[in-house]
Amino acid sequence: EDIDLNNGGLTNDNTPTINGSAEPGSKVVVSIDGKPVNENGKPVDVSKGEKPYEVEVGQDGKWTFTPKEPLPDGKHEISVVAKDEAGNEGDPVKSNIEIDTSAPTYKPEISFIDDNDGNGKLSKAEIGNDGKTEAKITVPSNAEVGDSIVYTVNGGEEKTEKITQDIKDNGFKVEVPVTDGQKATVTAKVVDPAGNAGDKSEASIDVDTSAPTGTTIDSITDNVGNGVDANGNPIVEDIDLNNGGLTNDNTPTI
Repeated sequence: EDIDLNNGGLTNDNTPTINGSAEPGSKVVVSIDGKPVNENGKPVDVSKGEKPYEVEVGQDGKWTFTPKEPLPDGKHEISVVAKDEAGNEGDPVKSNIEIDTSAPTYKPEISFIDDNDGNGKLSKAEIGNDGKTEAKITVPSNAEVGDSIVYTVNGGEEKTEKITQDIKDNGFKVEVPVTDGQKATVTAKVVDPAGNAGDKSEASIDVDTSAPTGTTIDSITDNVGNGVDANGNPIVEDIDLNNGGLTNDNTPTI
């Protein structure tokens, strides 16, 4: 995509393609930071007889030049001068770009707000009946206001939230749909204004909203008051739960 030359020309591309227009059939000399460059984009010394690269302008009046030599991070002035077939030179045309190839060094942190007991699972009581939970995304104190947090929910499309002072101080919340028996997942990374992305953070939580089934009390056993068998061991009998469950065993086995 085109670099926004009206907003400082910030880019993370250190070999940007320069496009322009000039008189058809003429040639254009590109200078970077005040020095004409060769085909690779490296400066030449014309006082030593070194010749700059001349970009040919097509019959449609368009020309393009991409330096092969990466430009260092920082601000750069790009200027071009057109020369026609008769040797006449036009006035220089200038523009400025700023190259930034350094990615953010900090990562967002992600937590699930409804995980009240911190066990890494969401229950029906924690989620409620709306089928959604919330994740909170925070950034450390060295976060840069103006950077952006790019995040996804459950593998969906990327969404962007620009870091403001409020978000730097308090973070922000995102809504996360949940499905019983599946994981809810949120990812987040920081992208600076030049387009450099930092490392991605990811957090997942299990969702279990189904109550246990099949629970029974099969019997309660009376271990006393039933006499002993031939070997002198107490006779064990199940308490009659259908007739009030009366027993003289105050420590019955359930």
